[in-house]
Amino acid sequence: MRHSIFILFILSIASISTFNAKAQADNERLEAKADRAFQAKEWASADALYLLLCQKEPGNFLPYARIMAACHMRDDKPRVTDAMKTAMQNGIKLPQLLSQLKSDLYSTGNAAAYPQILKESAQDLPFLRRAIQSRLLDYYLFRCDPANTIEYASALLKGAPDNTNFLNAIGKAYLDEGQIKKAAEAFAETLDKDPGNYDALVALGSCLGLPEGRVYLAKAYAIKPTPYLQTILKLNK
Repeated sequence: MRHSIFILFILSIASISTFNAKAQADNERLEAKADRAFQAKEWASADALYLLLCQKEPGNFLPYARIMAACHMRDDKPRVTDAMKTAMQNGIKLPQLLSQLKSDLYSTGNAAAYPQILKESAQDLPFLRRAIQSRLLDYYLFRCDPANTIEYASALLKGAPDNTNFLNAIGKAYLDEGQIKKAAEAFAETLDKDPGNYDALVALGSCLGLPEGRVYLAKAYAIKPTPYLQTILKLNK
């Protein structure tokens, strides 16, 4: 009797393992088919196939990002928003999702779609607005786009007035625009909140120039001595 039960147990384990292996193989074939459709820019097919994959693997972030990209290309904005919302409901992390989305859009030659999707999603999903605005700020900082950097850093600053990263971003953007006075005001505001902020000390000292900016550059040098600051201040080790 015990021997029979043991055999049944072994057979059950083997059956489950076979089922799991088959399910994994089926998912891999489905993912490969979806990937081919996506790379071929067959957006409708890619959307449908990745939707099936989401149902099978709700915790996998890639299919949601691909659905968002495909639906944007099909001008189906509600589905873009729905895919992002569903991803969040299934525990997908927003940075992970958006990094995949950005990579996919760039790889298919649709880089300009990335900020557009983010802007539309921020409008449609208020509970994600600040998180998406933060990603937009990172994007425009990387792109050296002063106008949009100021817009999104200022919007984020309203909800976090003591955030010196946002203030420094605004200051850098004004510098890029050649508005030295406004840049200096932003960096000075950073130092009001964080007197030891190295980046703001260097930036404000550079904005003011010598001799007015010397005090800020000297403070920065005391925090982190660099050849650049040493040269400006004419200090000798």
